[in-house]
Amino acid sequence: MIVKAVNSPFEGGELVRCREMERSWVGVVVKTTVAGLVVKEFGSNRRQAVPASRAVPFSKFLERLRRARKLKTVYAEFFGGAVFERMPQQRLRALFRLLRAYGIQFDDWRTGANDYFRMWANRAHLVCRKPTRSASASLPEEVAQWLPKWLIAEERPASSRDPLGLQAGAGKLADGLLPGLTVFTSRVGYFFFLPWVVRYVNALLGISAAERRETINRIERALVLCETLHHGEEGLRHCYHQGQRSKTGLLAQAAATASLPDRILKNQNNTGCYNLYRNALLSCGVWCEDDEAGARGLLPYRLSVRGEQMAQVFDRCEGAQALLRWTAGNTRPRPVGELRGWGRSFCFCDLAKGLKQRVQFLEGFIFAQDDAPNVVIDSAVRRKNLDALAAARLLHLRPSEDNASRRAVIADEEMDADGAETADGSENVGVLLYFYTHRSAPGANSFVPAAVYELLGLAVNGIWKGLLDDVPARGRLGVTDWVVSTAGRSSIPDFWRTPLRAAAAKVRATERMLVGRLSEGEAPVQNGLMLAVKVFSRRENHSVLNELASTELQELLSATFELKPDQTVQETLPVLVWQLLERHRIVSERKCKQQWLQGDGHDVWRTEERETPMALGFHSYRMPQLMSLARDLQLERSDLRRA
Repeated sequence: MIVKAVNSPFEGGELVRCREMERSWVGVVVKTTVAGLVVKEFGSNRRQAVPASRAVPFSKFLERLRRARKLKTVYAEFFGGAVFERMPQQRLRALFRLLRAYGIQFDDWRTGANDYFRMWANRAHLVCRKPTRSASASLPEEVAQWLPKWLIAEERPASSRDPLGLQAGAGKLADGLLPGLTVFTSRVGYFFFLPWVVRYVNALLGISAAERRETINRIERALVLCETLHHGEEGLRHCYHQGQRSKTGLLAQAAATASLPDRILKNQNNTGCYNLYRNALLSCGVWCEDDEAGARGLLPYRLSVRGEQMAQVFDRCEGAQALLRWTAGNTRPRPVGELRGWGRSFCFCDLAKGLKQRVQFLEGFIFAQDDAPNVVIDSAVRRKNLDALAAARLLHLRPSEDNASRRAVIADEEMDADGAETADGSENVGVLLYFYTHRSAPGANSFVPAAVYELLGLAVNGIWKGLLDDVPARGRLGVTDWVVSTAGRSSIPDFWRTPLRAAAAKVRATERMLVGRLSEGEAPVQNGLMLAVKVFSRRENHSVLNELASTELQELLSATFELKPDQTVQETLPVLVWQLLERHRIVSERKCKQQWLQGDGHDVWRTEERETPMALGFHSYRMPQLMSLARDLQLERSDLRRA
């Protein structure tokens, strides 16, 4: 989602030119804040915080420029500062496509590196500042409706993994339970490694911000290599890192010596530990934002006293300084035994098990007092909810064999990094269902809204899956006939003939049982309807539903289940189907994604072939990540009581 700060002169999706001490570069605005902008750089796809004073809309820059510049200079600003004397043709074509997409005309016959390249704004270009994920320019609706259909391109990227757009609501609820944590923040070791490496990188002189990021990436790759060699093939799954999938290949390449790997992750600037953990370290008071450092070409963070102490912990590891010397100097192959020893000294499995390290981490994670207000607030929320989990004996919950909690299927679409939780959501389901059924437990009120949201989300996703599975690969499906057929196959026909206000009495299964059936893909339409009816009929859920009234999920369902209680279940289903299809269309438009299904008021048909069936489960609420952090710390109940 693109966010616009109040009174900001910039718009989400706008092309801007940013100025730094050593270079200028071009990117697209992802969001605006009170402090400035977050801009995505085209060359590296990384996102940077930029003060508003150091950015200018590209169209205004062209108006002020009034002269031609060498093509190699323009190219360098768009693609990471690389200067070529002979232009790479594929990238040059990409630059031309980009300029046209943003309504910029240019001398397209000038393709030599030293040719003077003239650009100017195309006044006839129509731009829509729609907040889409890709920030793509598209025709405004009031213009598009007057154009022939064949003039409007229908091709879009592959469809979303979140077809009904429920991830955003779940993300807000998850942030309210465990602020600062994400689906990636599962290892305490990174909370010590990152302040150490950022302190080192910001002390280096005479290098650019991009070179500092590459230095971090290089040290991270060396860290993963050393830990991989230390654990060997048998222990790969015991100590997880970003780049986990590369470990088998790293072992296969190592013989008597091993070289620094060129790659452990796709697009490491986005999927490496620095990008994925930096907000978590901010929330725990390990470092704070430093815009002045960012303006000087440094990484835009300043270590707190706690951060300095945690950096010292990693610095005292036997292999830490050797790791820096190897990555900074001649990265020739090193003996495997030596690298294995380095990995043993800073292994994440043991790094934070000492009392001192545990205290340092917990002071920011749950006991922050003399910190920035946001750190203190986040810490208090985490402590309250950890107390609730500990009181319920859920803090050390291990993944179970319960079929009801097999998968959390919808991962964060902002990045598809190695390590996103996509296969095991048992701890999320177990925790939320416990508090849903134990309302009197201490701290349950914090978890129940998330549980209700997930039950309703699972219900509508089940109905969507049932429809999706029944639509043929070729041809159309009549919705009315499909509803009659689905009801006719039911083993409990009375449920379908009962008005919504009384339908819950026909459902003998509990919510937990229905979650299990849906996770197995059993009769997803019927079990989804049953689950929704059960949740809406529970009197104790009414106040929670009011809390969720602002969510799009609640708006979607209340129009059906609360406003038309006298309709039978069978009469309700076709109404709900068309609401889900409309919701899916809006979500796909918003994300600029291809739709799975389309309809015309009578029939439904597929618009994209899907190789794998849709899986059902809860969204991620960071519970597996929390349990992993607790295991790294060997956390005990007594640790939650500050002496």
